[in-house]
Amino acid sequence: MGFADWIANRNLKTFANGIFKSMVITAEMHRNYAVKKGVEVKLYSDLAVMALTDRPGWDLLEENIFVNKSGSRLKIEKDYSVADVSLLVVLFELEEHLKPNMISEDILELVVSEYKKMFKLPQDKINRIIKAWANSFRGSGGVLERLALISKYE
Repeated sequence: MGFADWIANRNLKTFANGIFKSMVITAEMHRNYAVKKGVEVKLYSDLAVMALTDRPGWDLLEENIFVNKSGSRLKIEKDYSVADVSLLVVLFELEEHLKPNMISEDILELVVSEYKKMFKLPQDKINRIIKAWANSFRGSGGVLERLALISKYE
């Protein structure tokens, strides 16, 4: 790995970790606010919805369905946690910043590696989240390329 690759990897790790941390902190702030107001938050997915609502570039279309500025849609399932949604947000936003279909296997592995350092989830749960990203509809295409990319996560 050359110096330029090292810099690119370092930037990618910083980008992913920043999103992971900001989603967790925002969800915790919403949880604390709900507790102060006497509101019960029953599902972790509700905290994930609240955290993503505060994230720049994401708009709530309907209950638990968000769209980002590039048109990618993210549906937060009832069994998703803040960690699950954080990984999806990183993948969608990374795809938005790179040229379409430029998330390589190496980049995906690096993101998943950083994710595993922060969140201790079973591999099958991680695989399910990555498949959800790969199967998501995006206006400019890319679904087939994503599905080919994730073959090792099936």
